[in-house]
Amino acid sequence: MPPPTGAAADFFTGLFKAHYFFPLMALTQVVCGILLLSGTLIPLALLMLFPIAINIFFFHLVVAPANLPMASSIIAAIILLAVYYWQVYKPIFKTVNAWKQ
Repeated sequence: MPPPTGAAADFFTGLFKAHYFFPLMALTQVVCGILLLSGTLIPLALLMLFPIAINIFFFHLVVAPANLPMASSIIAAIILLAVYYWQVYKPIFKTVNAWKQ
């Protein structure tokens, strides 16, 4: 794969200069991958992967549209699994009136 050029190169250079970013992202992806493949804590793994997938999608939408179909399929898979596990996520969106006791 050729090195990125233009805006994509600037984007990756900025991320690389924040020395913690790529190791943290790689560790997060590996841990979440293990959780998904093992079938444990799948909803938590999806919550952790969603911001990464959103970033990948918008990067390809705005900066490098050549791989947009792959990025779209990643988002679609996460959304499909989130819909499947909606009962687990439902309490997160429940509004609670803290003032009413």
